[in-house]
Amino acid sequence: MHGSPGDWFERIPVNSVVVLPSYTEGFGNVLVEATALGFPVVAYSGALGVADAVIHGVTGLLVDIDRVETWGASVLKASTIQPPYLSEWLLGFSIDESTDALERVLIHFNRGEDA
Repeated sequence: MHGSPGDWFERIPVNSVVVLPSYTEGFGNVLVEATALGFPVVAYSGALGVADAVIHGVTGLLVDIDRVETWGASVLKASTIQPPYLSEWLLGFSIDESTDALERVLIHFNRGEDA
């Protein structure tokens, strides 16, 4: 599927692997959505925020080599992963938690504290 269809999870076959091969990705919401729905994921590890949305070996795999063979092998390996429902981890991506985290960062830097 290309683009960002809002109902992708209603059209994806059972036992699918969600693949996000983007070289640049701000975060990769689809990876968290897939995990919440029980689909394993494969994503490029160099795409910055993607590593925050994947627990390597648990919810899917991060690929760091740009070879078709490596991606193919990773998709096959990921197809054997059954992501557990990680309610506490998923809560970290909620609107409330994201807002609270952003406010903490803004307060921290507004006070002139070092990171």
